[in-house]
Amino acid sequence: MQQSQCPHCGASNRAGAKFCARCQTPLSDAPMQPCPRCQTANRVGAKFCVKCGYALGTPAENVPAAKPTPPARAKSNNAMLVAGAALIMLCLVCVLLLAGVLGTGYLSIAMDNPTATLTPTILTVARVTPSRTNTAVPPPTASPTRPVNPPTPTVGAPLSSTDALDRAKRGTVSILVPRDSGGSVSGSGSVITKRGHILTNNHIIADSNGKLYNAQGRIYIAFPPRDNLKASVEIYYRATLVRNELKNDLALLKISATRDGGALPADLGLAVIPTGDSDRVDSGNEVTILGFPGLGGDTLTITRGIISGFLLDDGYIKTDAEINSGNSGGPAFNLAYEQIGIASAAKIRDTSATVPGKIGLIRPINLARALIDLAKRDAGE
Repeated sequence: MQQSQCPHCGASNRAGAKFCARCQTPLSDAPMQPCPRCQTANRVGAKFCVKCGYALGTPAENVPAAKPTPPARAKSNNAMLVAGAALIMLCLVCVLLLAGVLGTGYLSIAMDNPTATLTPTILTVARVTPSRTNTAVPPPTASPTRPVNPPTPTVGAPLSSTDALDRAKRGTVSILVPRDSGGSVSGSGSVITKRGHILTNNHIIADSNGKLYNAQGRIYIAFPPRDNLKASVEIYYRATLVRNELKNDLALLKISATRDGGALPADLGLAVIPTGDSDRVDSGNEVTILGFPGLGGDTLTITRGIISGFLLDDGYIKTDAEINSGNSGGPAFNLAYEQIGIASAAKIRDTSATVPGKIGLIRPINLARALIDLAKRDAGE
């Protein structure tokens, strides 16, 4: 297979690829724009610099070109001819300069020409094993005393890489579900609307047949205090199941009450995570996973790696980023901290084997489009 080399990082890419699989540098002759911080070339319309993560703004548009200086009044016919020729040459230069500016694409950055959305691929899904813990969920007595509703970054506003990561942290929650048979199941989830809709795995709240783990449908939403994201999680809300999809092992929840069953405040104090496009993901892309794996205690945990490959028949994206019990249902992000998948499972070779191994499995976000659209309609967004 023919390959092309990335001019930025030197990585080999398949012939005809539009972007480098390692660093996302455009490989085609598409319009480019320089990063104001590091001067790295980026495709027109990119939200963040492929090298330094700088939030790319929109350059000034429609700056009127300087008007040519009118020629001096001719004192004779010959002088008029010379002046006329000079004026024609000046006009030609202006036209060529204007054509060059338009050719670079800088004036078209803010035009209404959005990137076409790719149609998600429907894939066959494999069954995954629930994440379980024997820790009992505390009874809903008094609500936490720490603040719940500090200001959070606005969705859609240009954010730096640091602010985008902060939004991702605030939009990732822990999910605790008591089991009638004893103990509880814990997992993670991502907030996708201001009204408190949460996307997660079905196996966090129900078995493979869709039967909830407790007859009362109790689901608790916990997260670190908003003023200290390094602290342990606290239960703030209750949630109910809106819809689950057994085929894709997905579930949509909605916050319905405070921890003790009271009415909800006007502001739930949660940041909304933006949705990306998993069809644009390619091998070698960097990926970040947020969640609350039991292995890492009851605090927010971040793991990073690359997209290792795909299991198309089973409906998974492979990654070498750590995914452990309790990560299930948590968001997987691209470099812009847009959610491109749901951390769902880890494929582990028997430890008795000569060479044990492990690979993380991410459910593509495009398989959850129906649930996301349902949540947006319900929230009026």
